[in-house]
Amino acid sequence: MGEEKRRYPRVPVNAFVRFYEEIRVSRKYLHGIIKNYSRGGMFIGTKHLLAKGTIVTVEIPLETEDEQLAIVQVRGFVRRVQDMPGSEGIGLEFFELRDGEHEIFQKWMNSLSH
Repeated sequence: MGEEKRRYPRVPVNAFVRFYEEIRVSRKYLHGIIKNYSRGGMFIGTKHLLAKGTIVTVEIPLETEDEQLAIVQVRGFVRRVQDMPGSEGIGLEFFELRDGEHEIFQKWMNSLSH
């Protein structure tokens, strides 16, 4: 396989998330583990494989500086689907963070890379 071209470096991590498809009328939460992330996206290890192009909202539980729990929502679309037994998952490309959450998310990303 050829060399992968990425805009941003990936950082390995293991963090629980829940996510849902944007097109559904009723919200059905799916679960997974963030395996790696970058400024532009993340890979979620999950058996809930969604089709390429599916728009999803990911909810990440994060602790704030005053030790409160915040749920940061990030929207993205499925860029890649990996269907290999034992390493199933979806690669997401981000396109939106809710207002006011960019700073919390960025601090979380920075804390994981140290």
